[in-house]
Amino acid sequence: IYTRKAGRGLLGLTADDVVGMRAETEPYALMVANKIRDKLRATWGLSESGAAGPSGSPYGDLPGHVCLAVAGPDSKTRTLELGLSDRAVNMDLFARQLLRLFHETLSSQSPRSPAQ
Repeated sequence: IYTRKAGRGLLGLTADDVVGMRAETEPYALMVANKIRDKLRATWGLSESGAAGPSGSPYGDLPGHVCLAVAGPDSKTRTLELGLSDRAVNMDLFARQLLRLFHETLSSQSPRSPAQ
């Protein structure tokens, strides 16, 4: 989601949702993960917000900066500074790191009985 219009259309984001927040932070990534989870009525929502490159972001983050979030029964966030300016490489690594965070989150869950 690169624009406010996309945020409104896809997630139903309002101006109130982002008061005091900026993109490319863990709180923002977690808010987006929660919004997508709620919108899709899913158990889990995943989000990343970062500067893939080749340049940094308007917020002053360097290329390779990403904040990851997993929202669900347990929620986790993580910030990574990869230090790379290659956009394609960063996008691949961002996705892999987000899936790794999701796997860690799932692995830390207590097993559920089939009735749950």
